[in-house]
Amino acid sequence: PHLIQWLISKGGDEGKAEAEERANYGTLYHAECGQLMINKTYDLDKLDKRVKEYCEIEKIEYKIEWVDEMRKDLLAFAQFLIDYKVQPLAVEIMLYHPYDGYAGALDLVCTLELEEKGFYGDTYLSGEKKGQPKESKKSFRRTAVIDLKSGRKSFYESYELQLACYKFMWDFHFPEMPVERIMNFSPKDWRGQTPSYNLKDQTD
Repeated sequence: PHLIQWLISKGGDEGKAEAEERANYGTLYHAECGQLMINKTYDLDKLDKRVKEYCEIEKIEYKIEWVDEMRKDLLAFAQFLIDYKVQPLAVEIMLYHPYDGYAGALDLVCTLELEEKGFYGDTYLSGEKKGQPKESKKSFRRTAVIDLKSGRKSFYESYELQLACYKFMWDFHFPEMPVERIMNFSPKDWRGQTPSYNLKDQTD
């Protein structure tokens, strides 16, 4: 329904063309993020060539503005990998669910470091609550499915269902390392020179 409303707001063929353009950009972005994770490095100087090659293969118009946008979006993703100490377990892995009749490609299954609130033995040292348990934060490594989105707007409700299905597939095939968190990632417009991104935990 979100896509239909967006197409209506854009109007006919213009909306369809823009939707196809953003879909093509998203496909390339996923591929380049995959290369970054697999190679653990990325040569941004070759990005213009990569965009041209992709446009030629897909027989679509070359968009020079994609180069700067892709550079910023890749740096935002790299910043996420650093911030959360991400260790990939699988990249673009194709899985199926043998009973529920669906399949898909999981962008990233990884372990990452997350701060979680809880009661970990700290107590209040003074005041009315002296000696009582005190909530604090502690870092844990968690196994997560991260689904990448290239759009800069909000994450839609349907993304939660998509991620849940990915978790069910992964847990079926790899029960020895079940997914603990399901999350959406997307780049967003930078604030000055700082790479920025959205990360939403959809587990609950």
